[in-house]
Amino acid sequence: MEILSTDEDDDSVVKVQESCYWRTAVTPGSLLMGFRLKHDLTQNDLAERSGIAQVMISEYETGKRKLTMKAASKFAKALGEAPEKFFP
Repeated sequence: MEILSTDEDDDSVVKVQESCYWRTAVTPGSLLMGFRLKHDLTQNDLAERSGIAQVMISEYETGKRKLTMKAASKFAKALGEAPEKFFP
């Protein structure tokens, strides 16, 4: 799925994933946090659902720990999302 954004001052179409913001600010950790908040869960709630310690969730979200596909799969199952959604 390709998400497009338009600038009101310009008629051109910008692919969001190719934007400077997306390349610099969107990380697996920020996506994890976004999905967690979308489902109105605390880190402790997600820890209970996923079996991954709250401290590790914090480290994933802040970028101190690299999100692996194994962890993403556990989060995806706990959140009802697809694991590939955690990787920009």
